[in-house]
Amino acid sequence: MINTEPSLAIAQRSLRDPSVTYPLFPVISTGCPQTSTEDVQYPLALVYDYGRFDKSLFDQSPLPGLERWQPLLPPLAEGLSMGEGGTPLVSAPKVAEWAGFEVSSTSRMRAGIRPPATRIALIYVRSVRQNSAARRV
Repeated sequence: MINTEPSLAIAQRSLRDPSVTYPLFPVISTGCPQTSTEDVQYPLALVYDYGRFDKSLFDQSPLPGLERWQPLLPPLAEGLSMGEGGTPLVSAPKVAEWAGFEVSSTSRMRAGIRPPATRIALIYVRSVRQNSAARRV
């Protein structure tokens, strides 16, 4: 059973032409029927009623489960949680500096560190930056 009440999702919208909308259900996953062509299937995005959004949602403790974020997600099937969503965000200015990202006092790179995937991604970013700098010399 799909629980639609807590979600702020209200419709589906074409990414090709945002004026083209469809009801939230049934979900259209094969591209926009009106704007897609034989060559390009333009996906649909969800439209949310942000006027009803309660900013206190961000004051919650970092606990697992997606249900607490349900207003910002599409309608979820009840009882299908795997405990996901509990990774805290931590400030990582040294990691950002190591990877070659600029970090200022007004904008901080934040990352929930999850080795090995994050480490591999940062190593790749660093190697790309080093290779492009070497080509300029």
